[in-house]
Amino acid sequence: MLKARSIPLAVAVALSLALHSSAGEAKAPKLTILRATYEATDGAGKADVTERVKALVREGRLAFQVSNDALGGDPTPQHAKRLKIEYTLDDKAMTLVVNEGDTVAIPPLPPPSPEQEMQKAMAALRSGDATQKEKADACRILQRSGTREAVPLLAALLPDEKLSHMARYALEPMPFPEVDEAFRAALGKTKGRELAGVIHSIGMRRDARAVPALAKCLGDADKDVAAIAAAALGRIGTPEAAKLLARNLPQVPQPAGGSVAIFDGALRCADALAADEKTKAEAIALYERVRDSKAAPFQSASAVRGIVRAKGAEGASLLAQQLRSDDFLLFAALIHLVQSELPGKEFTQAILGELPKATGDRKLMLIQALGTRRDEAAVPALTAAASAGDKPHRTAAIGALAAIGTPAVVAPLSKLIEDADADVAKAAQEAFASVPGAEVDKAIIALVEAKEPPRRALGIQLVNRRRVPGAVPVLLKATKDAEPSVRTAALQALRDLAGEADVPALLDLMAAATGPQELDAALQALMAVCRAAAKPDAVAAKITERMAAAPPNVKGALLRSLGALGGPAALKAVRAATADPDDQVKRAAVRSLSEWKDADAAKELLDLAKSLPNDTDKLLCLRGVLSLAGRQAIGAPERLAMCKQAAPLITRDEERKLLLSSLASIQTPEAMAEIVPFLDNDAIKQEASMAALNLAEALLRGRQSAPIAAKLIPPLQQVMDAAASPELANRARVLLQKAKSAAGKK
Repeated sequence: MLKARSIPLAVAVALSLALHSSAGEAKAPKLTILRATYEATDGAGKADVTERVKALVREGRLAFQVSNDALGGDPTPQHAKRLKIEYTLDDKAMTLVVNEGDTVAIPPLPPPSPEQEMQKAMAALRSGDATQKEKADACRILQRSGTREAVPLLAALLPDEKLSHMARYALEPMPFPEVDEAFRAALGKTKGRELAGVIHSIGMRRDARAVPALAKCLGDADKDVAAIAAAALGRIGTPEAAKLLARNLPQVPQPAGGSVAIFDGALRCADALAADEKTKAEAIALYERVRDSKAAPFQSASAVRGIVRAKGAEGASLLAQQLRSDDFLLFAALIHLVQSELPGKEFTQAILGELPKATGDRKLMLIQALGTRRDEAAVPALTAAASAGDKPHRTAAIGALAAIGTPAVVAPLSKLIEDADADVAKAAQEAFASVPGAEVDKAIIALVEAKEPPRRALGIQLVNRRRVPGAVPVLLKATKDAEPSVRTAALQALRDLAGEADVPALLDLMAAATGPQELDAALQALMAVCRAAAKPDAVAAKITERMAAAPPNVKGALLRSLGALGGPAALKAVRAATADPDDQVKRAAVRSLSEWKDADAAKELLDLAKSLPNDTDKLLCLRGVLSLAGRQAIGAPERLAMCKQAAPLITRDEERKLLLSSLASIQTPEAMAEIVPFLDNDAIKQEASMAALNLAEALLRGRQSAPIAAKLIPPLQQVMDAAASPELANRARVLLQKAKSAAGKK
């Protein structure tokens, strides 16, 4: 009965005893089995196996795999089972539950040593009773810790269609010559997938002694075997492998993909030979055989690449020759190679020599390749290509100059940014702005200070696009330019580049603005600084200092900037301005306050909504409060308080709808109580119903919905009764049932 699982059980017990004995004179643990039950996990039946388990205890230890054989039979056929053991260990009561198929270990076994793991794995491979999984696990162990002794055991698995790959997995990294012998011997014992795998392993180990045996495999009727043999020879990469591959290269065109493997193997082999100065001649010869054979264009290109690289500087002339090929696919493949794998000025010169002769797409690709190489030697030729000719070639040459990105490209690009062709000029401007280095910054600043207004405006645009460091003083000077377009461009650039230190200068610009457009441009720059200010109160002090002497239109603009700034100091200044004797200033202050983003403004807005004489101003304040009440960043209690205080001041349904929207976003039962009274208002009944339902949905969605659910039942009943449409009534009915269920009511 124990035969089916005898190996795991025996190994586990043996290991337990071995570990115990290795502990020297350590006292054996005191293990007493009180009760053991082998039972179905679904309660279908069980058996008392106490005596059976007691019999498995050895020297105070219990180690075995739970199975029907080990426990004397199957108490519940076709049911999953588990073993429950009640025991004492050193007088301490314990219980262990182990599923069928798992291992019992009392006390827990320490991890086996590498030697023990290896011996266990080899025992599994020797056993005729070990399962496929056990043997696969053994291969994994031997891959880490196997010795010469394991090689024959693993080699015996190489013909096995289920375990061959695991045997190779274990054998490949082993540093023993016996492994190579085993793989070579397996060439005559395997076929199909297993043979292909063995050949692959030979290639991975670069076993030069296997080359003669692989010759036969190159002609194997199984295309996979032949392909992997070619790859293996390529990886072995010896002169003998090269000769064998060269003899087997086809000399006639093949079907698509038909001979890819043999050419790939030859190229890999040539690459390996080219890495050694002593075998470069053999590498070049093999590359030339591939190039002159009927290889695919990408393989021919790889062969040319190999020849060129192996020949060094002498290969540049060959590259130039091959670039003139009529085969466009070969040309494209070579372009890829010169972009990524062929450094050196001689190769740049080879491309430059072909550039004047090329046309169309070929010229475009040569230009792009020169940019990718980033060799300054190409700058004169690219400058010439960018200055005249077809527009696609000109813009490509501009992009190539930008890709080179050294000081050498600054002068040619600075001329091209003002080209008569708008598309070329735009491409040059974008390229110019992308080139790194202080030289470009200097050239752009010089452009800002040019005599011609269009050039000055262009320079300012480039300053802004490039974010030129330290350019703010130049821009501030440009805001006083006699040309309006230059002044406007400078103000727009300041919006992106000015910082807190520039606030006084921006305030000066606002005071000196000659019209609404310039005032607004200066204001936008100041507001951008305000939104990003790290010290808002300090900025507010600078702004409020200027307000006293500012005319009404400027003062109104300054109030807008304080609204963008925020903070206590800015709020105080804006609140004070609501009492300004000038109506224009007063209206600007109210509008700024109504757009405030902080909850601190709520009290001021509510006070003004009660006290201001102008109805429009009151409405602005009221809407400002309701806007704040809808902001999720403000706490729910504060927002609810705003709504409660604003509600009595509302006289129009438009604002009542805003109030309902804000209340619906405050996820508390108290907000629901504020919504319910509006169900009686026919003009806004639908909005009130929607607000109540949206809020109820949000409240019932939370994990802590049960305590809240009971409070939602009455308002949901009211919504269902007062709903303005069948759809809303049905939605209310569903939510009501959900609330009752959450509250534990029927």
